Amino acid sequence: MRWPVIVAMLLSAMWVSAAASGSHGKVPTTINVLAEGDSITVFGNVIATTTITSYAQFFAASPTANTTLTDKALTGSTLQSVTARGPADDFSIVPGALNIYTTLTGANDLDTYPGGTDAIAAANYESAIFALAAARRAAGWKVCIVTILSVNDTAGNIRRNLINSVLRSAVGKQIDCVVDFAADPTMGTDSSCNNNPSDWFADCVHPTTIAHQTYLFPIYTTAITGAIP
Repeated sequence: MRWPVIVAMLLSAMWVSAAASGSHGKVPTTINVLAEGDSITVFGNVIATTTITSYAQFFAASPTANTTLTDKALTGSTLQSVTARGPADDFSIVPGALNIYTTLTGANDLDTYPGGTDAIAAANYESAIFALAAARRAAGWKVCIVTILSVNDTAGNIRRNLINSVLRSAVGKQIDCVVDFAADPTMGTDSSCNNNPSDWFADCVHPTTIAHQTYLFPIYTTAITGAIP
């Protein structure tokens, strides 16, 4: 069974469950997803025969009833630049819909983020992520943060592991859900970006299109589905 069909079945099951229980109030008629981040959200780094190359694009193209996704990610983005785009992103909120905001950063700024030690830099990054999440939640979004994938840099991997652990424990507190790319044993280990470059990571930064489709898109779909009340 192909993933787009599975996605549709998952979302349909969630709609039926929520409607049947009646315990979550009015079921939203529309799910409006906005994907922010850097080039990893923009494209899969491989020559492809289709314009659909990233996890966000695969989600947007999947036949999910009452669900739309807008990809606002920009190549080269950092946590600071994504935060600065937040007020403009808020114009994408659809009244009456379940509005879900996701973001993935770290590839362009984590290894050089201010802090005297890796632990301090990671803590500073966490604070900035939670400030972004608080602002977007206040605007009306449910916020799902994507855990940071492996990088070809020792400091970056130390910091991302610290941050990812904190993000997982923040669900239901500072954030509404986590899209846990980093928990995947193929894509998320410190050495993942050096493995199978022709298959999963083309340059130790950008997952290939097949990696997006095989691993990241299903993980993203599961997280978004889980955020539906």
